[in-house]
Amino acid sequence: MDNYLTDTIVRRDGRLYSNDTLIKDHNWHRLLSDYGWEKLPSKLITLLNKTLDKPKRNSLFGTLDCGSEGNCLFSCISFAMSDTNEVDGDQIRTLISDNITLDEYNSIIHIYKVLADTDDFYEEWDPYDMDYDTFKEIILSNNFWGDIHLLSLLTKYSQINCKVLFSNEYTDSYYYYPLLDEYDPSHNTIILLYENEVHFKLIGHFTDNDMITLFTNETLPDEIINIRK
Repeated sequence: MDNYLTDTIVRRDGRLYSNDTLIKDHNWHRLLSDYGWEKLPSKLITLLNKTLDKPKRNSLFGTLDCGSEGNCLFSCISFAMSDTNEVDGDQIRTLISDNITLDEYNSIIHIYKVLADTDDFYEEWDPYDMDYDTFKEIILSNNFWGDIHLLSLLTKYSQINCKVLFSNEYTDSYYYYPLLDEYDPSHNTIILLYENEVHFKLIGHFTDNDMITLFTNETLPDEIINIRK
């Protein structure tokens, strides 16, 4: 069955076509731009290529902007999981709100207080004017922006691994962002781009004529395996 992603792009038998032309390694970045896919920043491509003996001439890593206004992290996760589990950003917020423990709340609110003390906290709510039950309600609203500090809880309760690449064009910083979570090979993996310390984009890898966004231990790209070591 044909699954039309745009007027011109269709997934057919697990492969992507543009106007009936099979999308391939050398042209994916041009043909999938109609859907919104773009190449990774060039400095991240260089960083990943250095982990391989023979890197591809055309990098197969792409980024997709899945939304903004506080929902970018949750939207990236729900998009990546859409092929195996129909879940939206609100359901992910609910999952975290329903499961966060008091100890976990105390740990993350301490981080937010430190950020507030250094004028690096940009939410519309005050971490000093917060309690456990109110925080659980805040998570459910767009007043709470999913951030890098929430990732450990998100991956824990969603039972996924998350790998993050960091880019900041203003400080010219590009690197693999280490998280404290243990990698679980039995769980699927999602790769994210954390951009300018304020925005998440989803990272996909063009494999076998399709853009993959949810990886098993066997399909995780070699560059990600190598760089996390």
